[in-house]
Amino acid sequence: MFRRALITIALLAAAPAQAACFSYPDSAATGYVANSTALALCRESELALRTEAMANEARIAAELANIQAELERQRIMVVQQSALAQQPVF
Repeated sequence: MFRRALITIALLAAAPAQAACFSYPDSAATGYVANSTALALCRESELALRTEAMANEARIAAELANIQAELERQRIMVVQQSALAQQPVF
């Protein structure tokens, strides 16, 4: 259940806001470059958001792996301690 909650949080945190980059016609007054510049800036912003989301996903995946490894270490420790407790002392 704890793992499911972490995965849900990870998916919600990693969902990037989607930018809508529209291409509008330019005019001679802008030298036919205003739209290209705006489109390039919009796409750069979208790329930055996606890159940030992927970095967040990687951090969350690494943290989940660390948590799973720690839980496995704790499980092994409990098994070893219970095995020691069951051995007869002579």
